[in-house]
Amino acid sequence: MTIPRLNLADNPLHIREHFHEVGAVVIGNVLDPELLQRFNNNIRLLLHKQLQQATADNRPFAEDNRTLDELFSALCRIDRHRGGYVYDAIQWLPEYLEILSTSGLVAASRILLDTERVISPPLLSWVRIDRHGEQQNAFPWHQDYTYNLASRPTITAWLPLLDITEDMGPLTVVPGSHNFHHPVEVHETDRYASITGIEVDELEAQAITVTPQAGEALFFHELLLHRSGANQSDRARWVLNARWASLDDPAYTERGWQFRKERSFRLLRELHKDKYKPHADHPAVTE
Repeated sequence: MTIPRLNLADNPLHIREHFHEVGAVVIGNVLDPELLQRFNNNIRLLLHKQLQQATADNRPFAEDNRTLDELFSALCRIDRHRGGYVYDAIQWLPEYLEILSTSGLVAASRILLDTERVISPPLLSWVRIDRHGEQQNAFPWHQDYTYNLASRPTITAWLPLLDITEDMGPLTVVPGSHNFHHPVEVHETDRYASITGIEVDELEAQAITVTPQAGEALFFHELLLHRSGANQSDRARWVLNARWASLDDPAYTERGWQFRKERSFRLLRELHKDKYKPHADHPAVTE
């Protein structure tokens, strides 16, 4: 089974049927190239400003022809913490919010959730910058429901800001795995949840990697099993992760459209008591 590559101009029923069958689709042309270029250019500006603070390089931004990747690598070589400053500031750029509300993403989420009434909580979205050798933030096999906790279902949009190649560790997924809701063992102290009852070797045998390109988006169901890939290239993997939920879910409306805002798993315990199990060494935290 493969992940279908579709276009917004395709029949919405056709798109939705593929999504329901596989649990994921790649949809092309969801981002305006001009908006994406502005966003990337303003990230370059953030990096340029931090490099000016960290070095004696006072060239004007207009004369700095280094790429996004080249600027980020140069900054991290000098001061990795300054790279973290840029990571945080990216979400304050006006283009970041523009992308979350761009017409292509809204249209695709409406098709996949089969409703005109959708919502995308900004706090459930972020940009990941994964460099070679920095695997500390990589996720093993998981389902996003433990982190979303919005409507059922909620969908993830995985949007590369730059083109992705196989050696950059694209997302690895198991097509069709969205039909089973796996329980999790929660490590409250370390703030992560691990799926129980899975055979990793079996998942790897069924898994495929997906390489959407800049301007495209991989949309997947919150129950689709997936994991991070290891970046073996000399470039960073720049990806915006956005979440889309349905306002047609009565339970989501009843709780005032809460989602997981804090780092604890309090809401997971409340909403999925039958799927939640605290790890023996990490008892549930009482807020």
